[in-house]
Amino acid sequence: PSAMAQVTQLEEIVVTASRREGSLQDVAASITALGGDALAARGITNFEDIKRAAAGLYLESPSNSSSSSIRIRGVGTAGNTGIDPSVGVLVDGVYQNFPGMAFTEMMDVERVEVLRGPQGTLFGRNTTAGVIQIYSRSPETDEFSGNVQTVLGNLDNRELRGVVNIPLIADKLAVRISGNTVSR
Repeated sequence: PSAMAQVTQLEEIVVTASRREGSLQDVAASITALGGDALAARGITNFEDIKRAAAGLYLESPSNSSSSSIRIRGVGTAGNTGIDPSVGVLVDGVYQNFPGMAFTEMMDVERVEVLRGPQGTLFGRNTTAGVIQIYSRSPETDEFSGNVQTVLGNLDNRELRGVVNIPLIADKLAVRISGNTVSR
């Protein structure tokens, strides 16, 4: 075969937008899915940076986390803690009651899914604008691994991030611990 006959195949992206695993192309919803490696390649290290990778997503985190604002396609609730937010945030399947709870460092993330449009029937909350799902990496039972990252910045900013994966029983049990500290 000639060089012109080479076939390029896209990697299959698996999402859980309909509360079960499925191919991104088979799910009838508008979704932006980003894997952990894609997040790292784009330099996305905190929740607010996701807006750089998902079209139509607006995130604003003022100094007071209760007045945070998340909007998808211009629809959202701005910092009113008396009503359910229009955009739901789930971390490892757990609904975050206040949007400001999600504005944290994005450490050891497996993937992020941004689902646009009403999702209330699937996620049990009145999420009229959409849902942002964040999934942490699962422990790996086959090998010991870890990494440490240090960030130094202006005004004496110092950050230390680390992850360690420890297999306890081969192919059965492992522990994965991640943490970070920030001082300025």
